[in-house]
Amino acid sequence: MWKKIGDVGLEDLVKAGLRMEEAREFDEILSGVLRGRRRGVLELDPREVWRELVAQKVLKPWHPHGLHQLLYYGVYADWDVSSNGPPLSWFPSLHQAKLTNLGRAMEIHGPKLLGSLYKDPITSINLFHKFSVQHPEAYWPIVLKELSVVFHEAPKCILERNDKSKQGGTWLPGSLLNIAECCLQPTSHPRKQDDSVAVVWRDEGCDNSSVNRMTLKEFREQVMLVANALDATFSKGDAIAIDMPMTVHAVIIYLAIVLAGFVVVSIADSFAAREIATRLQVSNAKGIFTQDYIVRGGKKVPLYSKVVEAAPLKAIVLPGIGNNLSIQLREQDLSWKDFLSSVDRHPRPNYYDPDYRPVDSIINVLFSSGTTGDPKAIPWTQLPPIRCAAEIWAHIDLKVGDVFCWPTNLGWVMGPILMFACFLNGATLAIYHGSPLGRGFGKFVQDAGVTVLGTVPSLVKAWKSANSVDGLDWTKIRLFCSTGEASNVDDDLWLSSKSYYNPVIECCGGTELGSSYIQGSLLQPQAFGTFSGASMTTGFVILDEHGIPYPDDQPCVGEVGLFPLYLGATDRLLNADHDEVYFRGMPMYKGMQLRRHGDIIKRTVGGYYIVQGRADDTMNLGGIKTSSVEIERVCDRADESILETAAISVAPVGGGPEVLVIFVVLKKGFNIQPDKLKMKFLKAVQSNLNPLFKVSVVKIVPEFPRTASNKLLRRVLRDQWEDGQFNPKAVFFLSVTVKETLKTLAEKICSRFGLNSDEVDFKISTRIDGSIVEMIYDLDLQIFVSHNKENPKCYVSVFHKQLRSLVDQLTVTRDLKSKCTSITIGCTGDQACTPPPIVKCKSTGSPVVSSSGYRSTTGSNEFVPSGFPVDESKTPPSIRKSIFPQSPLGGTVSKKSANRSNHGNYAKDEKVHCPTVVTAEDEEGGMGCSANINSPLCPCSNEISPQDLPLRPTHDDNPLHLVDLVSLSASGINKNLSGPEHEQKLRRQSGRQRKSIKYNQETCSNCSEKGHNKSGCRKPAFDASGPTKPPRTCSICHRPGHNRQTCPSGY
Repeated sequence: MWKKIGDVGLEDLVKAGLRMEEAREFDEILSGVLRGRRRGVLELDPREVWRELVAQKVLKPWHPHGLHQLLYYGVYADWDVSSNGPPLSWFPSLHQAKLTNLGRAMEIHGPKLLGSLYKDPITSINLFHKFSVQHPEAYWPIVLKELSVVFHEAPKCILERNDKSKQGGTWLPGSLLNIAECCLQPTSHPRKQDDSVAVVWRDEGCDNSSVNRMTLKEFREQVMLVANALDATFSKGDAIAIDMPMTVHAVIIYLAIVLAGFVVVSIADSFAAREIATRLQVSNAKGIFTQDYIVRGGKKVPLYSKVVEAAPLKAIVLPGIGNNLSIQLREQDLSWKDFLSSVDRHPRPNYYDPDYRPVDSIINVLFSSGTTGDPKAIPWTQLPPIRCAAEIWAHIDLKVGDVFCWPTNLGWVMGPILMFACFLNGATLAIYHGSPLGRGFGKFVQDAGVTVLGTVPSLVKAWKSANSVDGLDWTKIRLFCSTGEASNVDDDLWLSSKSYYNPVIECCGGTELGSSYIQGSLLQPQAFGTFSGASMTTGFVILDEHGIPYPDDQPCVGEVGLFPLYLGATDRLLNADHDEVYFRGMPMYKGMQLRRHGDIIKRTVGGYYIVQGRADDTMNLGGIKTSSVEIERVCDRADESILETAAISVAPVGGGPEVLVIFVVLKKGFNIQPDKLKMKFLKAVQSNLNPLFKVSVVKIVPEFPRTASNKLLRRVLRDQWEDGQFNPKAVFFLSVTVKETLKTLAEKICSRFGLNSDEVDFKISTRIDGSIVEMIYDLDLQIFVSHNKENPKCYVSVFHKQLRSLVDQLTVTRDLKSKCTSITIGCTGDQACTPPPIVKCKSTGSPVVSSSGYRSTTGSNEFVPSGFPVDESKTPPSIRKSIFPQSPLGGTVSKKSANRSNHGNYAKDEKVHCPTVVTAEDEEGGMGCSANINSPLCPCSNEISPQDLPLRPTHDDNPLHLVDLVSLSASGINKNLSGPEHEQKLRRQSGRQRKSIKYNQETCSNCSEKGHNKSGCRKPAFDASGPTKPPRTCSICHRPGHNRQTCPSGY
């Protein structure tokens, strides 16, 4: 715990790193600030105290970090995040706000667009943002005039919404331009002249030399020279790859490819040969630019050799050091000198007539890893450069005179974003040819006069740990920006302190968006490690576990759903179904289908946002996006003792960049130490995937948690990782067979919880018919138990691998004060522990129940448990007749109806057969049946009215009566959830979280009310002949007024 700021004394200041003389002087200054804040104020507002400390520059960049920590954490020592939101670190002034790009535009256009509602840039930013989302046609003309975007043929309009196949709209239709030309030509607004500095750079190892500079005219001539050489070497329209560090030459090559009408294929220089080959093949590249070596940290890393191993394409090879290559080239390859010499006889080698193309023509193919292990090939048109430049203009406030530096690579989305943002805003691009980790980079930032510095959190952590910027002057930096990973608050505190606490703007987006959908803003107060809102023109909602948006002002956690109208977002993928990846399964909202991004985000009190991770298994390692599948693929082959591996990324305690944890299941008979495996995994990952990846922890486990379809549950492993330690009790999993009776199974689970089975009352109420038990006899099941420290309930599900569905469910009710109360198998909630009422056949008196004891929608197929996607073709012949009585394979019920839930209502005229009831356990310990297993009907075969069956009771106090495997296996014990919050967490993680909510937007044709359709209307329907039959009720909870898609039960 940190001391309150008012309790900090001389001794604390000395411990923080000051000498006694400095401590006395500092204590006097600090006391003066606190006295000034106390005048007329009974209780100090920590935000105002911190604002004053920053405004008076009490803390200096050269002060020890311990002192910065002492004051920042001391100011907010009593700050309640749950009620106040995150502690604020930077505050805009109205004068500063009006000088920003966006603030200036708001002062000019705000009164016209918002009328009397407009006040000033700070007060009206949220309103102006909402306007930009609702009226993008009015916002984008304002921004386009601020950027150096020049159309060869002007667009017909800003946005067309007529093409229903393009859910994101058609932007700037009919326009022709060349976005590279827009980067290179002088413009009056923003003011770019031929003698403006376009690029500054320095080579690693030349830290004491002056910074290199290139004017816009010199830069343009170099780009056009390369464009002419491209025409002499390749065919128009070819895809040409770039696999090299982001150097001045790499930027020139990129713009030349676009200027000449070719397509850039972006490949990160850190990829292994196999990854390079995959990207070249997917993009159908015809050539590649690369280097002989990469120079990083004083070491030469081979690059050309990886390209040679990857593909036999023509390669143009640049020297990593000096002007001459240090390797022998293949016959078809060219050196950089030979490539440029192809235009020696060109009459005007430094002039090129741009290739003008429609705005939606592809200029760049980038790659983003997904959860399938295959990289998604994402085509960029000429719209994403406009989008990213506009967002940097609005949120980062980049303008003429700025020097923008961001260590990145053209193989990642930030490379093109950095480049286009600089050249379309009239800023200077700063590039360091070498490793950004060392002091050389920090000195370059100082000497180049960088004013905007972009980072990734792991890079900041490295600078802080190595003290690599001590003694350097970074006070010219007016703004930091960070992306790629979750930021650590203390690391951001250290970074911001280097320029007198100028803001750190967080950015989060995606390659497929060409920009950030959520960012900070200079018109809003900022808090370390958080986002203050959505980017301009971007709308999104946070979805709850049912796929229903939370209210915009409610603190919550959920998956983000983006509004589809998004200039610059993709409308196609080269190697995947775009609709499947980004839209299918997402809910409707206000008449539009939301776009999937995959982030889980948290909205805090005060409206700030924190990204909680991915909804899938994609991970960020050191700012590089990869997938679990990719890592597991190479680790599985790292040692002969390995049966299988599972890779997850976890955030360290206190936040910060994710670290890689690999779980291992060994083959029988093998024994190997985790440290030895860790070294092998490290070597395999770095040689096959990326040398920047690091393996932090290796944990050997007996088995992995899996779904019924044998899918690895990495989410469960992630939940089991508590505070850097593996806690298998967070979620139990074990395998059993049906040979064990349900009572034996309950005893085993009881044992797992440390309960005494002799003192436990076992209530067995099975929902499994004898024929189903016979079909799964002697096959593996998996039992998942989700237990919570605070909640005495333990939800247990038994899943069958072959049927891929719920077989039975167990609720363990545990009294924390005593040992326990009961364990009930077949329970579907608190009230369902009481056996359902028995309905008897009117002719014979035999009991008539479904597998749940309630009404069924599946005719005579009552014994099929809810949710069973039964595969008829794989059903044993002896059982087939029972399950599919009237399918083509025999019986009276179709496969379609057999797959429906068996907890719905019958239509009024439907009849149901009396099924066989399980009455006893057989002698072998399995489940027995009182009738022949091949006959699911009772001997009387009488029909009864379904109205004689009771309706299933509702469980408002426990809606988890039929949760699925993912819900049960991810209870989040380390989150200390309990009660309804615990259950909400379970439902949120359900695989059914993306149910459509389109019915919520419908208007009923019967009663004209919104929120339901005609079939779910509560009011009687009338036509000319009189009232129709009553409205149908929900097939899940049996309540009228909604259907299964909108059921509030969560199933």
